[in-house]
Amino acid sequence: MARIKIALDKVICLAQKERIAKPLVTQKKFFYGFFSVLIYCVELNQKIKEEIMEANTVLKKVGIAFNLQKRDILDIFELAGYDVTSSQVGAFMVAPTHKNFKKMEDSVLGDFLDALILYSRGTKEEPHVPPFAVLNAIQSLAERGNAEALNAIDSCTVKAREAMESGVFDE
Repeated sequence: MARIKIALDKVICLAQKERIAKPLVTQKKFFYGFFSVLIYCVELNQKIKEEIMEANTVLKKVGIAFNLQKRDILDIFELAGYDVTSSQVGAFMVAPTHKNFKKMEDSVLGDFLDALILYSRGTKEEPHVPPFAVLNAIQSLAERGNAEALNAIDSCTVKAREAMESGVFDE
């Protein structure tokens, strides 16, 4: 039997959702329930693998992680040498079941990620200071009115500057 690696909490949640975890009185019901859960785990594991491998999913997650707005994504595609419209970006970002879904090729994602590095930090010769990823995160906090987080960033910046000036980071 193949080994299946899946989180136990997902199995329990799925079992409850599918009502597989109801009391198993007889041995026949036990094996039916056991194999039902096993088959469901195999299917879920396959689905998780497929989602991990999709370039579209990676693009969505990178966009969230870097707090990228659609205009940023368009700029990054332009940096990568692609003439992409706002509608095309939307088609990359929607669920695969959506009528406007467009599958992104792995090579396009690779070019996008290379351009993201340049977009975020600039070139070695002309670095962006501070990196756009940091600026986007701060802007996102401001747009959401999260003053507490902005104050924490201010405090952290002051402490880092004081440490730098006192020579803490010198070797």
